[in-house]
Amino acid sequence: MESPDLSAWKLIHVMTLREAACLIAGIDPASPTVEQATNYPKAMVIERAMMDAIERANQWAWLSLDDKLPEEMPPSDGFWSTGVSRPGDYLPSFELLQEMAAIFREPAEWQITTIPDPEYRATLQVQQIETWLAGNGLTSAFQFAPHQEITATTLENNFASQQHAKPSPYPAGMHRQIEEAPSSAKTPAVDRVLGTRERNNLHAIIGVLCTGLDFDLSLAAYASGVAKKVTALADAQGVVISESTIESHLKLVADAIARKKA
Repeated sequence: MESPDLSAWKLIHVMTLREAACLIAGIDPASPTVEQATNYPKAMVIERAMMDAIERANQWAWLSLDDKLPEEMPPSDGFWSTGVSRPGDYLPSFELLQEMAAIFREPAEWQITTIPDPEYRATLQVQQIETWLAGNGLTSAFQFAPHQEITATTLENNFASQQHAKPSPYPAGMHRQIEEAPSSAKTPAVDRVLGTRERNNLHAIIGVLCTGLDFDLSLAAYASGVAKKVTALADAQGVVISESTIESHLKLVADAIARKKA
């Protein structure tokens, strides 16, 4: 089968994570039969793997930097190689790298670390994509141009796919208010960032409740299995929340419980 001509995609400055995954797998994302392409399943796996690596990078950065005194901060050089089993484990977004640069520049001003929320926006630059691909022994069928960027979200259906590449109206580090306040509300909803103590308290409460249900979260590695059970409970109650979102929070429970017991 003849390979598709992907050269026109070099004209695109900002693309979605799915479009990038298709291009890496050698598929034209604009093709009307894209889902019938032989490599489409591979593209879907690449998309999911990149999203997992983005979330993993955010979690690692928060656990490593949050609530640290200046003298306790890890070195900025080689940060992503510390405790990493292989180079392709993490895929830090542009927003995350910007936030971390500010933290390392003035650690005394960042007692509480606010990591950009990947549920709302994460931008990947070509250099990060190439490093991640090489770290996982993958090659791309498409040669990305240096000016190109990829945007991703972790929300269910990526905001129904049509909002992937829209510029964000929210400042870096702010959590997006997903549910709009009812029109009858007297006061408008206000976005705010949870402080370290409040966030740890909430994760500790989740841990206590899960323990009461015999859901073992004593290790972050157990979060995946527990997330499946919690997702099933949510589905049974008509609560729509993705399994990946649940898992990302459950992974932080063990650390929050440990802090409360210290």
